[in-house]
Amino acid sequence: MSEQMTIHVRLFAGPAQQLGVSHLELHLLRKNASEQLCVGDVANRLCDQYPELASLIKRSRWAVGTDFVTQQQELTNRQTLALIPPVSGG
Repeated sequence: MSEQMTIHVRLFAGPAQQLGVSHLELHLLRKNASEQLCVGDVANRLCDQYPELASLIKRSRWAVGTDFVTQQQELTNRQTLALIPPVSGG
């Protein structure tokens, strides 16, 4: 039996401007309660849903709270992630 997880994604700068929103709510299915979803699953879903952002998403970093996380970071239901696009400047 599959189970649904809800993940909140905060967007900043380019992605927020391109989509016209600062927050997305994603619903991801996992095959069973023991299957863990990770940040990479969210990144893949966003690339599929918003192909115009795929290259930017692949170059961005992810954060949970105030900590940067890897794409292997496991997620819990209703967790909030931040998509941090690359920045330039000096």
